Amino acid sequence: MEEKQSAILQVRVEEALKRDAMKVLDKIGIDMPTVIRAFLKRIVAEGGIPFNINLPKDRKGTKGVVTYIPAKPAKRVRYKEFLDLVAQVPQGFITRYDDICDYLCRKYKAERVEFVHGTEDWQRSQEVPLWRVLSTRGVLSDSKVMSRELQQERLESEGLTIVPCGVNNRSLMVQDYKLHLFDFNAVSGE
Repeated sequence: MEEKQSAILQVRVEEALKRDAMKVLDKIGIDMPTVIRAFLKRIVAEGGIPFNINLPKDRKGTKGVVTYIPAKPAKRVRYKEFLDLVAQVPQGFITRYDDICDYLCRKYKAERVEFVHGTEDWQRSQEVPLWRVLSTRGVLSDSKVMSRELQQERLESEGLTIVPCGVNNRSLMVQDYKLHLFDFNAVSGE
């Protein structure tokens, strides 16, 4: 049997869109890479986009009406603050991107946060235990700073158990991840 060669696909989307999509996918129990692979397979199988992408008709029958709904304003937060929070997560514990965003939303009384990256953030991200940041359901994922395999290795070295999950067990998650969640509110005294 011929071995299939894999390729990396990077897509930039708004942080809020990614977070909202991850919340839905986590409820379903599937990770983002699996959904993207499934979507691409459907494109190939159907020879096109597997759903209607025409402009919607309004209720009066006029074609092409699109309503613009502006995004909720975001509190701009330096990425350094994200890294500072991750640095507080002790060995043997994990956090989730959503937990950090929720904590910062409460701190700044904002509906959502948007991270602003500085030039020094790349170096700092190398010094922070970013392997402790997981998806909403405790799923590991590849990032710019580390592969899923390295994340697994580091989490296991801290005593956490990693188990397969998702469709065809292609994803990995921390077993009983909720037991290992770090509570930022306990540190800040909230």
